Amino acid sequence: MFSLAPPTLDVTAFSGDINVVGDLTLAPAARGTLDLLASGSLNALQPAGRSNILVPGQSVTVWNSSRINLSDADPAAIPSVMSPFAYQLVAGRVNNQANTTRPGFLAGVANLFAETGSTGGVIQTKQALHTQGLLHLEDMEPARIYALGGNLSGLTVFTAKPARINASQDITDVAFYLQNLRDGDQSVVSAGRDIVASNANSPLRAEATAPGNQPGRDEAPLPGDLQISGPGSLVVLAGRNLDLGTGASSANGTGAGMISIGNARNPYLPYTGSNLVAGAGLGPVTSLVDTTMDFDNFINEYVDGADGQAYLAELGVGDFESLSEAEQNRVALEVFYRVLRDAGRDFSVSGNYDEGFAAIGTLFGGVSGPGEVLTRGRSVRTTAGGDISVFSPNGGLTLANSNIGNPLVPPGIITESGGNISIFTDGNVDIGIGRIFTLRGGDMIIWSSAGNIAAGTSSKTVASAPPTRVLIDPQSADVSTDLAGLATGGGIGVLATVEGIPPGNVDLIAPAGVIDAGDAGIRSAGNLNLAATQVLNASNIAVTGSSAGAPSAPSVSAPNVGGLTSAANTAGASSTAATAATNQATQRPVESQPPPEEPASLVTVEVIGYGGGEDAGASAEEEKSADEEEDEKEKQNSGEPTSGVAPEPAAN
Repeated sequence: MFSLAPPTLDVTAFSGDINVVGDLTLAPAARGTLDLLASGSLNALQPAGRSNILVPGQSVTVWNSSRINLSDADPAAIPSVMSPFAYQLVAGRVNNQANTTRPGFLAGVANLFAETGSTGGVIQTKQALHTQGLLHLEDMEPARIYALGGNLSGLTVFTAKPARINASQDITDVAFYLQNLRDGDQSVVSAGRDIVASNANSPLRAEATAPGNQPGRDEAPLPGDLQISGPGSLVVLAGRNLDLGTGASSANGTGAGMISIGNARNPYLPYTGSNLVAGAGLGPVTSLVDTTMDFDNFINEYVDGADGQAYLAELGVGDFESLSEAEQNRVALEVFYRVLRDAGRDFSVSGNYDEGFAAIGTLFGGVSGPGEVLTRGRSVRTTAGGDISVFSPNGGLTLANSNIGNPLVPPGIITESGGNISIFTDGNVDIGIGRIFTLRGGDMIIWSSAGNIAAGTSSKTVASAPPTRVLIDPQSADVSTDLAGLATGGGIGVLATVEGIPPGNVDLIAPAGVIDAGDAGIRSAGNLNLAATQVLNASNIAVTGSSAGAPSAPSVSAPNVGGLTSAANTAGASSTAATAATNQATQRPVESQPPPEEPASLVTVEVIGYGGGEDAGASAEEEKSADEEEDEKEKQNSGEPTSGVAPEPAAN
């Protein structure tokens, strides 16, 4: 109660840094906001005092990271002068109980602000953290956190409305739990140099462990989450490298990476989640409006051009002009990917990729800085709908090349509940042991101008996979599903994990490089188009619809597991029929024989036993009885006299 701060915190350092020490919870209010504006750096891992307890016999300076919560809990649930806290409601009216302070007597109030970033838990606990009807729905001012002359580091922040977070240099060792409220909202995280979201070796972490300093008892590197709740978009842009980091993920849903979660934390939000946009190597950038990308010329030529209306209709955009400038630029980026896709599809006819490279020159011609996108052991994932866009105009994209951070589910770029995946790079797209999947519909477009597209080294299947789980809230009976087990393995895949979803298409384009299906493979529930100088490991390509550019890509269909028993019974007959057909074919004249076909695989399963019986001591007598019964049968067949005792009929 006493740690609650006023609803608005406005701090400006006109010629220096902002150093945040300790945690701040801003009392909920419909117009409350957070503005931290530093002309230098914003440092939130700071000395918090001295202690002679952490290191026995030595006095050290204790360092702790800081957390700011711009809360949207229900203001009416907080005690005030109009509704004061009554201790008798907790302790009762009996004097010998009411005159003793009970531990945790303010827990009911404290729980209104117990934000963790977790996507799990019961729905009533989640509802207590937020206001029904969305507290900031009429508030058009975003939260702002700016380090205009340095780094932003060591900060965990929760916002109840869209946010603008920017550092002119690096953003590192952070955890951002942001919230959009409307379809057109954009939350933006941008850095002039690098974004390394999870970083145990940040400059402030190194200082906190220097001689004479000591991290606090519960202090640890921050999980590096870039998490967005609600609709709209989350845009993450780096002037140089975008690196999600290497920290371990947690069972409660934190430490996951760049994630759009819909209403998994705030049940009062709509289900559909935000789009994710991630870009690297852009030089000085603060948003899709303040950027070196030339959206004005691209919109004039391609959105307002001859094919623009067809692209907008495909994207479901009815009135482009009514969108905000930031949203217009995001939609223009989606049009850009469709131009690249069509250039790849037309290559077999035109023999060139000129239209694709022209679009790249128009939009990214002024972008010259190097920069890579690295996901490592983290994911770029939408769990409740939303598209994913990743671009690196002068670099590449590298997913997990080793099992970094021990993630709970295979890392990658994934849309779990519908959504397209669009990727543009100049260099290699290397999936490693990761995966790029759409699980419930959505198309995939990957273009690498000068590099290769490699599906990776992960196995296509796993020895054991987590099942699809149905999660039932024990308090509210709210039912949800965990889709972690819907797809296994790695590689590139547009998968049909549930019925009734239109199949998505896969377009992979590497004008100067190769497409390598690798060990993990390429799978498409819809159509597949490959355009490259060469396609490697084509035997690991499976497509249900039509295929272009893939040599001998086999069709794929769902296996019929229900007929295993009958298949086992007829395996021998099938083998005999196959042999007879082969013998007949060899007797035909050579000119009349059809082209050879790859024979179907036959799998025979034999059950050789079910283990021992309950009474092992009776086995000798059972064997003797069986032998005697067999002798009787042989005598009957040979005409010899029998013992006159008919054998018992065999059990069914």
